[in-house]
This record gives sequence, C-alpha cells and structure tokens, in this order.
Amino acid sequence: MNNFLEKTDSYAEKGGRAAKQFQFSCIRAGNAAVLRKDMSTKIFRNNLEQLFCGDLTSANYSLNFVWAQAWNIAVESGVLEKAADQLYNEICFRAKHAVTVKQLVDLHIELLVRYAEAVSEVKRRCVYSPEIERCHKYVATHLFEEINVRIIADTLGVSTSYISHKFKEETGQTIVSFIQMSKIEAAKLMLENIELSVNDVMSRLGYISQSHFSQVFKKNTGLTPGKYRLAIKRQSQAQKKDICSYCPEHG
Repeated sequence: MNNFLEKTDSYAEKGGRAAKQFQFSCIRAGNAAVLRKDMSTKIFRNNLEQLFCGDLTSANYSLNFVWAQAWNIAVESGVLEKAADQLYNEICFRAKHAVTVKQLVDLHIELLVRYAEAVSEVKRRCVYSPEIERCHKYVATHLFEEINVRIIADTLGVSTSYISHKFKEETGQTIVSFIQMSKIEAAKLMLENIELSVNDVMSRLGYISQSHFSQVFKKNTGLTPGKYRLAIKRQSQAQKKDICSYCPEHG
C-alpha cells in the first residue's frame, strides 16, 4: 500500500491533480462533451492504467474516492441526490464485476461524463421548449464536430428559418452566437488544463486559423487565449498564497 501511495503522489504532482480538477470543472459546467474528449485520449487512459499496474484493489479504492467527490459536485450543481445515487450505485455494482483495470477506467470515464450530462440537463430543464432544448443538447454533444444552423435544422426535421427564429425568440441570441459561445466556454475549460497548448485547444474545437480563434475568444472574454491562461494561473497562485497565509506556520 505504501508503494501505491507513493505512486499516486507522484501521479498527482505530474498533472494528475490538475487533470482531476479540470474534470470536476467540466461536471460543474455540465460540459460532458469536453469531459468525454479529454478523458478518452490515449494519454489519459494509459497514464491511469499504468498508475494501477493491473491492481484491481488499488484501482477500486482510488477511483471510488474520486467517484464520491464527483457525486458531491454533481449534487452541489443541482442534480437530485436520488439521481446521483442511482448513477453512483450502478457504476459501483458494475465495478465489482470488473476483471481488468481497463474496465474500471471505462466505468470511471462513464460515470464522470454521465454526471456532467445530468448537470447539463438540470441547467436546461423547464427553461426552453423541447425543440430548443434539443438544439442545446445537440450543440453540447457535437461540440468538436462541424455545427451550423442547417445541420441542426436537418436533425430536428424543421426549416432553418423556423428554428433560427424560434431560438432567437426563446433565448435572445442567434444559434450561431450560441454555438460560438459554447465553443469558447469549452476553450476556457480546456485552457485551464495545463497539458493542452492553445493550438491543441483551437484544433480540437475546429478552428483552423489561430488569429480567428484568438479574435473570437477575445470578443467573448476580453482576453486572448494566452492572456486568459496566464490570468487563471495568477489567480490560482494568489488563492494558494491566501490559503497559506492562514496556515499555523505563517502565524
């Protein structure tokens, strides 16, 4: 067990802790698409599987701790405790029958993504008509693909003029601006993940021109992607400094 704890500490220091906080941020934001994309990468999966080295007991112990934290975040974000419990209990039951670490990692990804989806559903519920809810859901689940008004209209089986008018009427913004805003929100989340470069974020979201991406990002946030990341980093450092100032050794 001591050897495993040493490995988990090393994993945390090398980016594991930052990755977990990023994933929890995605759950709070209800951004399942970003979370699924991030956790499905070979790098993430391989790192997690190598951490446990085939040890099912250690994997179960470690992942259950994270699942409990994810449950708490989902509930704090508006998901009913009963619904959060159902998801948690389902994954835990299936985890008991897992025979490989890979299967546990699959369940880990599934649970966190489903919590993010549940939070997203809570945010949309009883606010818009079923058609506009479907628009929101389509954008959220296809964020890393080509999205435009025609594709959404074809998916819903309506005309582009009808859905454009209805979306603007209910939300006060155009579908195009909503798609753009959704991509920028995803970009903000990913920029807080130190393992991704600005170019990585840009390409994942389908932007070809870095200057165009920077222009759109700055229009929505007031900062370029690079300056936004720097501001987040400084904010995080300031918060850590404030916390340390209350530590006993600092008086």
